[in-house]
Amino acid sequence: MSDTRVHPRHLADYLLERGERFVTAERCAELLRVKPENVSRSLAPARHANQMVSVTNRAWVPVPPPRRKKGAPPLLDYLDSLMAHLEQPYYLGYRAAAAFYGVSHHSFAHYHIVTPAPHRDRRIGRSFLCFVRRDPTRTPTVRKPVGYGVNADVMVSTPEATAFDLIQRPILSGGIDYVATLIGDMLTAGLLNINSLCTVADLYPMSVLQRLGYVVEIMHGHLRWAIRNPLDVEPLAKIIADRRVREIRLVYPSLSGQTEIRPTPLCRRWRLKVNHILEPDQKSRGLIVA
Repeated sequence: MSDTRVHPRHLADYLLERGERFVTAERCAELLRVKPENVSRSLAPARHANQMVSVTNRAWVPVPPPRRKKGAPPLLDYLDSLMAHLEQPYYLGYRAAAAFYGVSHHSFAHYHIVTPAPHRDRRIGRSFLCFVRRDPTRTPTVRKPVGYGVNADVMVSTPEATAFDLIQRPILSGGIDYVATLIGDMLTAGLLNINSLCTVADLYPMSVLQRLGYVVEIMHGHLRWAIRNPLDVEPLAKIIADRRVREIRLVYPSLSGQTEIRPTPLCRRWRLKVNHILEPDQKSRGLIVA
């Protein structure tokens, strides 16, 4: 046990000075000289002052002074430590992953965390953690530093896997139109590699590839003047052509946000019934008109 005894109202500053951005109840008990079961009661005033925030059972995060009005530090500062504490593999996905790569141009406080076990969604400060139950080991991911001077890493889906995730569950990311906007931004930023897309395609249902191929091709046409390195989608189309693929709709009618187009045109290249006209955000990085 440490010889140091820290007053509860000084605990956050003490931890931050030592670079401890995520602590267990046992660590708090050691510093406060109380039993672990009494940590929550001891930290009640610090919690009320937004100096310490409980992020899950028996785990706490100290809040830097500039962030105390917001109630918590940025989620990415401690997400990796939080998931290690929960003993769960994970990755940051969907719209939050796109934002991590710099292609989200709206303020977005929802973070979709893909993990195999069920967890209760929660709000920490101004961040909303939404857990998506799925095996994260089946999706290509990469460990990246969070940047902005913080010594922390985060597991995030690769840009290509992010594109497939966005298409597979567009409702998690603001709908198919906003997904198209994000994919357009990925194209203009040069984030997507055709070989990687073909590799990742084997990990998703064929219907996701059909929709992704169509959206990529449409957005490529919209943004051809802004894309420095054009993406040849022919290898993706060849995957469709080489297999017996059934015709599907671009979106489910109930999710299209408009009356279904009748008669619905068929895009033979992607074996896709185009029942929704894509309306990407005109303020995306590639669609801004000077």
